[in-house]
Amino acid sequence: MSEKMTEAMREAAKAFGRMGGLVGGPARAAALTKAERVSQATKAARAATKQRREKAEFRQQEAERARTYRKRLKRLKRLREMGRKKRLKVKAAGG
Repeated sequence: MSEKMTEAMREAAKAFGRMGGLVGGPARAAALTKAERVSQATKAARAATKQRREKAEFRQQEAERARTYRKRLKRLKRLREMGRKKRLKVKAAGG
């Protein structure tokens, strides 16, 4: 196999792989017992639920971070404005 793989060879390998995949899934499912299928389905459902929960928790954490960030910005702006007002008062007083 020292020769390079041509596009036609690549397409043929792809087709064979797909054909095997199409045959393999149903054949594997037919070989499983009902208890094994139920077990796998339960495991898959739990994994999907866990992913949804983690995604929701992540979104919630991100929203909380954004709220905290906005609060901090608002506070900084308020403090900055207070500092300006104090400086203006000092200047107006002649200091």
